[in-house]
Amino acid sequence: MRMCALTPSSCLPLHLTQVFHGFEVTKFVGLNEEPAGSIHRPEFAFLSDVRKVNILRHIFCSIYPAIDPTPLFAGRAFQGKAVLVTSASRGIGAEIARHFARAGASVALLARNQVQLDDVKAGIEAECPGVHVLVLVADVKDPAKSASAVQATVQAFGRLDVLVANAGAMRPNGTRSGSVDPVEWRDTVEVNLRGPFNFIHSSVSHLQKSNGYVVAISFAGAQVRIPTASDYSLSKHAINGLVEFVPIGLYIYLFPLRSLNYDTYRVS
Repeated sequence: MRMCALTPSSCLPLHLTQVFHGFEVTKFVGLNEEPAGSIHRPEFAFLSDVRKVNILRHIFCSIYPAIDPTPLFAGRAFQGKAVLVTSASRGIGAEIARHFARAGASVALLARNQVQLDDVKAGIEAECPGVHVLVLVADVKDPAKSASAVQATVQAFGRLDVLVANAGAMRPNGTRSGSVDPVEWRDTVEVNLRGPFNFIHSSVSHLQKSNGYVVAISFAGAQVRIPTASDYSLSKHAINGLVEFVPIGLYIYLFPLRSLNYDTYRVS
């Protein structure tokens, strides 16, 4: 079983790199799409739209042959594989699920909003005829529902090959730690840290059988002290540590945030 915390600068095994980096480029700087929403924050108002796009192109790079997912789509490289994506009702999660489906994988979409999940499912089925799509409604903070969702995925597809722990939360207001509502602060940490743990915990035995992957979505801000986002930065920093704690006896593939290479470690 392989585990990693993924940011745009992370390095994944080639076939996953192609799916994820292809997604990052087409989603954030693709044709007919606006730049990522975060670049439209007020503090970036002095930048022109062209400059914003150029910044994002610099951050996310361009699609080049080594990370181009097109061959995976054409060859249906994930045919027979099963992928579970949390927070798949919109945004990054929905796009990740769509890209895996285009590569032939059966995908389980999990989130709290049934209507949005059904819309994503309909879109995938229209774009990828024949692909199996499962919709699961659950809160990632609930251990019992997380376990049930993993079990439902395995029952539906017969296996689990990739878990994408994508669910995340960030407070919309810019409140410093000394003034933030403690309940809101705790909720962010629980979604960002407890959520991935719940699904990793429930998926381990199935991923051992398939020699599968866990991908936990991290954030470069995990290494930065953001005055108004201590809960978000702290929880994302913790995710980077969580992926290093895997069951004894398994191989670990670590993907450092500041490196384009990965090292293989053995836990004993």
